[in-house]
Amino acid sequence: MVSVIVDYKLDPVARYRIQKALNDFEFKKAVENWAESKVEQYSGSPYEIEYQFNKDFIAFASTFISGGVLGLSKAKKGANFVEGFVEGVKKRGDDLADAGSEIFESARQFVRNNYSQDFLNQITLKYGKENTGALAVLVKRFGDEGADLLRQGKELDEIASALVKDRVLYRHIGSEAGYLKELKKTGEIPAGYTTYFSADKFDDPIEAISKMQLNDEWTDAVWVAEFDGAQLVGKVEIPNAKWNEANYLEVLTRSFPKWGDGGASQFITKSDIKISKLRNLNTGEVIDF
Repeated sequence: MVSVIVDYKLDPVARYRIQKALNDFEFKKAVENWAESKVEQYSGSPYEIEYQFNKDFIAFASTFISGGVLGLSKAKKGANFVEGFVEGVKKRGDDLADAGSEIFESARQFVRNNYSQDFLNQITLKYGKENTGALAVLVKRFGDEGADLLRQGKELDEIASALVKDRVLYRHIGSEAGYLKELKKTGEIPAGYTTYFSADKFDDPIEAISKMQLNDEWTDAVWVAEFDGAQLVGKVEIPNAKWNEANYLEVLTRSFPKWGDGGASQFITKSDIKISKLRNLNTGEVIDF
């Protein structure tokens, strides 16, 4: 049981599985009540509020699971309940693991067919077995551009910089995002927070939510910020999977199938970003900077 609670706190995929297994506890309602009780306790910029809220929510959810599961197990008078719950959480991950294996193997085969097995071996030797599949995905997505960077033995952050420097990049933002009002005024996403963005352009917010695996209960993704990738050279990374908490890369989104198909390219930065344009995909409104 303790391991489940620890996994919930540290592993975003585990959080998803556990929430699924907690339907009987009215988890969503509990979160809503908690959020209402906390809203007056935050101050500072919208970014600071969002960051603190996310930290507090993880701590809250761990506590809820601890009390909720143990309480219900007593009510049902069955020690086997907790075992069954833990087993159910584990099973939730089977489809995700299978999907990941298929994606990686398909990408490896692409590299073998279009480049060579020797090149695949070179990737493994340089970047580690745990990243071979993800970097094969990178080659499949970016073609010769990605392959050339890997052949040169570039470091991962150098590869990320090279891939973004000549591109227009995109970040989708919900209409209820706390920082949207300030962003419309300044045209700048401030430094200090991990900002995800993509090299892929989506003009339909529903498609963006699915491809980028955004939670549609948290965002409608109707605003999209566009910006020049050159400003992020030396300040950008390819994230690890599971909100950058796993020990392997995720070039294209896939960690959260609950939220969509995935398959969009993704990068992260903690640098400030000066955007050139903010578009509303529903109304057509455009704000240029």
